[in-house]
Amino acid sequence: WVWHHPDHSKKAGHKLLRTYKALQGWTKLAPATTRPPMPLVFLTLIIDALCRNGSADTGLAVLLMFFAYLRPGEATRLCESDIVKPAFTGQPFAINLHPSAK
Repeated sequence: WVWHHPDHSKKAGHKLLRTYKALQGWTKLAPATTRPPMPLVFLTLIIDALCRNGSADTGLAVLLMFFAYLRPGEATRLCESDIVKPAFTGQPFAINLHPSAK
């Protein structure tokens, strides 16, 4: 009955009731999942191939993107001033991806 009279359903304001219901069912069947990261062995093979072909700077960028979870655009826009030195010895460096003033 709801399919033929969508104006009387709980989602009366929803124009595409069947599509809405289908999407609800799809998310129940295939919930969103994250992919596992690329194994480190494959990463080193890719970086090795880049370095052997004379693209050591690209290999370094791929390594940085992998470990810092950077997008390619973020990696290409990095400057030396975006690297934040640690306050105390033994702490890791940080990357300021979105500085307020460049």
